[in-house]
Amino acid sequence: MTRWIALLFCRLGLHGPDWFGWGAGVDSPRNQSVAPGHRRCGHCGAEWVVYERVTNHPTRSIGWEKIK
Repeated sequence: MTRWIALLFCRLGLHGPDWFGWGAGVDSPRNQSVAPGHRRCGHCGAEWVVYERVTNHPTRSIGWEKIK
C-alpha cells in the first residue's frame, strides 16, 4: 500500500528531493544524487537543484528548486 501511495505522489509531482530520504549517502530511485546539490527522480524524471535561502536567521539555510 505504501509503495502505491509513493508512486501516486510521484506521478502527480507532489514529492520533493528530500521526501524519500536525504543526506550525503542516500540514493534511491526517487532521490538519485546526480551531482552535488542536484537530485533526480528515476520514476518521473523530476529534477531539483539546491540554493541558499535568504532568511533572518544567523545560520545558513538551503532550499530545493524544481527545474524539470
